[in-house]
Amino acid sequence: MSNDKQQIAQIKTNHLAQINNNLKKRLSEKLSALPERFNSERFLHNCMAVIKSIDNIEKTDSTSVAQALFKGAVLDLDFFQKECYVIPYWNKETNMYEMNFQTDYKGEEKVVKRFAVKPVENFYTGAVREGDEFEYGIDRGKPYVNFKPKSFNDGDFIGFFAICLYKDGSMEYEPMSVAEVDEIKGNYAKKNQSGEYSPAWRKSPGEMGRKTVSRRLSKHIPINFNQEQVQAFEEGSHVEFHNNEVEGLKPIITPEPIAQKTEMNGNQETELETQETETNENEEIKSEVKPISQIQKQQIEDLKKRKDDWAMKLSPNDLEEWVFDTGNVDEMTFEGAQNWLSALGVKGIK
Repeated sequence: MSNDKQQIAQIKTNHLAQINNNLKKRLSEKLSALPERFNSERFLHNCMAVIKSIDNIEKTDSTSVAQALFKGAVLDLDFFQKECYVIPYWNKETNMYEMNFQTDYKGEEKVVKRFAVKPVENFYTGAVREGDEFEYGIDRGKPYVNFKPKSFNDGDFIGFFAICLYKDGSMEYEPMSVAEVDEIKGNYAKKNQSGEYSPAWRKSPGEMGRKTVSRRLSKHIPINFNQEQVQAFEEGSHVEFHNNEVEGLKPIITPEPIAQKTEMNGNQETELETQETETNENEEIKSEVKPISQIQKQQIEDLKKRKDDWAMKLSPNDLEEWVFDTGNVDEMTFEGAQNWLSALGVKGIK
């Protein structure tokens, strides 16, 4: 019996060493995909501390473990701080566990604050239980959320919310009822080969509700991602959209700059950094469609009802552009509207 335990322990030790080597190699080979000031040594140490505690880690595919861990690296998330997880799924064909990467709602909040194009002061989520006071709406064109949780409340969940506060003072929010979360779970939640939901859905419905509403709000937030980060974030979701609907953040992919030589004054050559762009002459180029959030729709409707001189003279398109451009509609004056439209080249009011 003692020899069997020693043999199993040795197998586990060797497997962990293989995972460590695979992850270390991947981190060194894909430095360009990692965030600025990323600490690879600390990340590797924390990863190994986490996976040592996973049951049957020796029965996993070491390559899939390293790949899943690397996805946390490109998003600058920490497994040790439980900002993300690796979830084992049994593969009947390989007769081994495969590791899947999944973000936690705390990791979702960190990603938005870390990579959002518009500077974010704070991004957080909350769960509303029976007995809590929760109110949201639009007051004079400005969104507001009031939440007063009942002390030591362990009642049933009735909803969830996410709030994004920008450094310029503006905000966005998204509320979801339990029924809405359950609908997404039923239609899109990932399942294993046995048709079961992940342990997170079964054991932590509150955290999964917060993550779901976080993802919905994040759809309206442009994020500066590279291609590796886009893939990692999408795979870190807890749901799968089978109709190819993109779930989660609206990525702005930053291409790698390339050096292009240009002749100047006959023999002089200057290296110019340009971005590689391919266009198809036969393909119709379509402008990007801006997403309209629930808050922005309400702001536009509120604007249409205003009796101010400048508001009455703005067209519906102008109103939408104004909401997209600033979001601060309450203190707008007739003169300010003129200046704003003039700067945009819009002939809306005179």
